[in-house]
Amino acid sequence: MVKRSDILSSLHADRISQWFLRDPKLRQSPGNLENRMFPVGAARLLIVDDDAELLAAYTLFFCKYGFDIRTALNGADALAEYHAWHPAIVMLDIEMPRLDGRAVAREIRHVRAVPAPLLVAVTGLSEPFEWAKSMRSGFDHHFVKPVLLPIVLAAITLGLAA
Repeated sequence: MVKRSDILSSLHADRISQWFLRDPKLRQSPGNLENRMFPVGAARLLIVDDDAELLAAYTLFFCKYGFDIRTALNGADALAEYHAWHPAIVMLDIEMPRLDGRAVAREIRHVRAVPAPLLVAVTGLSEPFEWAKSMRSGFDHHFVKPVLLPIVLAAITLGLAA
């Protein structure tokens, strides 16, 4: 069952994007946006997608904001990379070969790492029941492709600050 608090937290990213677009200080000086979005040292980010072109685009975007990045093209490699490297954030596609993103999320949550990593789904699955399945699998966020990466960045930044 989807809780009201879960629905409100998924809407939170939309409010963040609206805030960034409306804040006149951020619009006037784009350089400040980078400093405000991720002002501290590099956090480890594992990005997983079976589309190599999307993976490259995500990597370029998040490198610009100072993340220490590793990538994987499938769920099995993602899980191996997670266990070897222990990233603070894992951004996963859901429909992937060898092991889907939800199975990866469940395995990561089963480890019970402290601190727990932030799990972000970026997927083409857009139905409300898909979002609910992602939340039950352990994801903190579920974004639907095509997604505006600054919104994902805002959610990650807030998740790390929590």
